[in-house]
Amino acid sequence: MDNLCIRKEDDILDDVRFYTDKEFIYQVSCSFDKKRAKQLLDYIKDIKLIGPIELYSIWLDDKVDVGYSTVSIENLNEEIILKIIEKHHSSLKIK
Repeated sequence: MDNLCIRKEDDILDDVRFYTDKEFIYQVSCSFDKKRAKQLLDYIKDIKLIGPIELYSIWLDDKVDVGYSTVSIENLNEEIILKIIEKHHSSLKIK
């Protein structure tokens, strides 16, 4: 269906711990298009941030170093999210 899906996935925690030590981890899955990037942007902006969040585009089994970048919530846009979603082995910290 390729719709935006955000869900808590406890069975991926061991693989994800290679990349982050964040307490709350959710899997985001969707098709790679502007519509889904806009939906994810709206979702992120609706969250009342109490700390930075991290958005990763990874293959769980690869366990390789990822490229990191940082953006403020005010400067976050669909193009930035789409670039992260399309590029594997990348991460975005949103403050």
